[in-house]
Amino acid sequence: MSEKPIPDSEASNDDSSTSNISFTTKKMKSNKEMEKYGINRVLIPIYHYKTFRYTNLEDALSQAKRDEKMNEAS
Repeated sequence: MSEKPIPDSEASNDDSSTSNISFTTKKMKSNKEMEKYGINRVLIPIYHYKTFRYTNLEDALSQAKRDEKMNEAS
């Protein structure tokens, strides 16, 4: 499978260029509204264990340890 070249966003006149500009404009508007209303974006760590997701590391570790005990008992 050959790789498709990524067009230079400044030189491109296709729909993806327009889409990128539209996305950027929406993001800028969102950022202005967030600032206006005092809304903050916070990055939250997500811990993945098997098919589960946890926002608390202790919960993920507890589940992993329970699984470990179950496997040892088998």
